[in-house]
Amino acid sequence: MKNNLTSFIKKPLVYTILILIVIGLVYMYITKSSVVNKTLVVQPSVFVQEVAVTGKVVAAEDVSMGFEVSGRVSQVNVKVGDKTTEGKVLAALSSGDAYANVLQRQAILDSEIAKYEQVKRGSRQEDLALAESDRAGTETTYKQNMQALVDQIKDSYSKIDDITRTKVDQLY
Repeated sequence: MKNNLTSFIKKPLVYTILILIVIGLVYMYITKSSVVNKTLVVQPSVFVQEVAVTGKVVAAEDVSMGFEVSGRVSQVNVKVGDKTTEGKVLAALSSGDAYANVLQRQAILDSEIAKYEQVKRGSRQEDLALAESDRAGTETTYKQNMQALVDQIKDSYSKIDDITRTKVDQLY
């Protein structure tokens, strides 16, 4: 039996396990004696806590904003973090193109108003004389075209009559 025990003790695995057990017991004894219990007394006071973190901030509420037309932003009326109210203008677009468009439309409107006022006042003598001249020329052209049509019909009738007398009479 003594032989078995000595061969068992001589094995390196057994030595390693025994050394680890002894180290564990020594560690437990040392750490148990170094733990000191502290008692803290809580008193009312101002609680200040500072937290330093990194990451991405996500808004609790998203608002979709945009302009009705495209253009260049010419004015920004708020800064990041400013509080706004409903109806407040946050940014404005350059209004150069829109202003030019308004001026163009205003000029067209003024021109049409002037034309309307002229018609409302009545025609000028020069306009009446020009219109009368155009009417007379159109009437003359109409009469000439009517006479040419009558002449064409007469010519066609005489050709048909001539063909009927000369060519058809030979057949009968």
